[in-house]
Amino acid sequence: MKQLIKHSSITILVLALILAAGAGVFVYSGIYNIGADDHHTRPVFAVLQTLRERSIHVRSEHIKVPNLDNPQLILKKACIHSPRISRRCTWIRRMRSGSSSTASR
Repeated sequence: MKQLIKHSSITILVLALILAAGAGVFVYSGIYNIGADDHHTRPVFAVLQTLRERSIHVRSEHIKVPNLDNPQLILKKACIHSPRISRRCTWIRRMRSGSSSTASR
């Protein structure tokens, strides 16, 4: 019985190594076109979708979502991300701080 377990373990290990080596050769060869402009086969698409969704889920579990209806938060983020709004934001900040100097614009 011990001999059977030993031979089975060795056989499984050798097969796993052969599969890993084959996967490595496949990946390194560049045979499969992974580009975004080429459609994937259904199994590859399913794996990529699962990988993406699980990755997002695992990393977003501990993120606290802010109150997105807060107008102050909206203005603050708009000032950071919009070049068109940034001049207005600078003016609003100056007015709030009491500095009404227009020479520094």
